[in-house]
Amino acid sequence: MSDKRLAVILAHPDDESFGMGGTLAKYASQGVAIHLILATRA
Repeated sequence: MSDKRLAVILAHPDDESFGMGGTLAKYASQGVAIHLILATRA
């Protein structure tokens, strides 16, 4: 496991899919731990 981490704070579910999905996938494939924080009312 990598000691590298990436936190992404978004307003809505699915926001990561449209704007930065490819970038997140790239970093995840390199072993970076990805954490999504969604600030929405559900």
